[in-house]
Amino acid sequence: MSPIKCCLTVASLLAAGCASVPAETAATVSAPSVQDGGAATAAVVSKDDPSVVHLEVKPMNPGGVISCREVLQSFSNVIVTRCMSQDDWRRFKSQQAQQAREILRTMQGGAFR
Repeated sequence: MSPIKCCLTVASLLAAGCASVPAETAATVSAPSVQDGGAATAAVVSKDDPSVVHLEVKPMNPGGVISCREVLQSFSNVIVTRCMSQDDWRRFKSQQAQQAREILRTMQGGAFR
């Protein structure tokens, strides 16, 4: 997504959020004064607010990360871009090694043709 679209999306969400705040909530919640030492902020944060969404962060499987590479297409002279996960790239590399071994055996005239 382009940076301009990101900025416009954030600005529209911020404007919509500010427009939807009820008047009594805006009047009761105020910035804490210097004398409070942040006590008002702690009271606001500790209150169970149904609009607060708690998200659980799960660690990502490093083998599931998608990456793209430029590879030579089999039996041709064309470079193509392929996007696969790390696990799939490992399988792709082992398949290419197997193909290379088979081609070498065929070229040497081995028994495994």
